[in-house]
Amino acid sequence: MLRTGQPVGRFVGGAYRYSIPIVQGSTAGARKESCAAGHTGMMNQKDGEVIAVFPSSLSTAEGTAALRRLLALMGGCAFKAVLVTIFAVRVIFGRVITQRLAAMTAVMGRLAEGDSAVAIPAQRQNDEIAATTAALQVFKLLIGVGSRRRSAL
Repeated sequence: MLRTGQPVGRFVGGAYRYSIPIVQGSTAGARKESCAAGHTGMMNQKDGEVIAVFPSSLSTAEGTAALRRLLALMGGCAFKAVLVTIFAVRVIFGRVITQRLAAMTAVMGRLAEGDSAVAIPAQRQNDEIAATTAALQVFKLLIGVGSRRRSAL
């Protein structure tokens, strides 16, 4: 600041320090005859040189504590949001896919055992599981035809 004549602000420890240079000849007060006589005449300083520094210091403890509380609150809320999202995905996945696949697996097992009377659950969706259901209908018919042929022989 003494070299550049520009204000300087920085964090030091638990405080924010801001220093403002007082430059010879830069303000009406610094141009007063008494100031000019003392600084330029007696101290051999020129206009534009820093003749003093006005420092100030503000504690950052309260602001830092508030910021930490806010970050902890945001982190906690984000964690809860992730948990809710994971739970929602699990519930949706369970309802949309897992339960339907479990039902289809049970039907496939019964068809594999030769039970052509097993009821294949109806599917309302138009997806891969519904396509599997259509294929199971074909297998059910084939098993029924095969069992009728065996009983006829």
